Amino acid sequence: MKGTVNLDDLDSTNHPPPNIRLCMVLTSVVEFLKRKELKELIPQLEPIIGEVMRTVETGQALITSTPLNLSGVQQTLDPRANKHLGRLLDHWKILLPELVPLNRGGRLADQNTPQLTSGFFVP
Repeated sequence: MKGTVNLDDLDSTNHPPPNIRLCMVLTSVVEFLKRKELKELIPQLEPIIGEVMRTVETGQALITSTPLNLSGVQQTLDPRANKHLGRLLDHWKILLPELVPLNRGGRLADQNTPQLTSGFFVP
């Protein structure tokens, strides 16, 4: 994940930055585990995902011959990033009714988006 983004100006971007997308994926995984009644697995995610992220970021740094930079990953934990993710999920509730008529048979996420907390690993 390359560097940091301006967390105070996220509403002006046309696509969520990598650290916000990472947050979306992690939140989705936690929500999936909750819905499948596998909450006991949630605490195991943090060390696994942390190790994967460190390995990927270290590999990226080695491949690109750049110093290891975890600042973008660290921004994922910033409350402003979490607040922006909440706004994105709220916006999905507006977009979904417009997308349903265009759906060609695939499954769209429902409007019951997960409730975010300040730490997305909290069950």
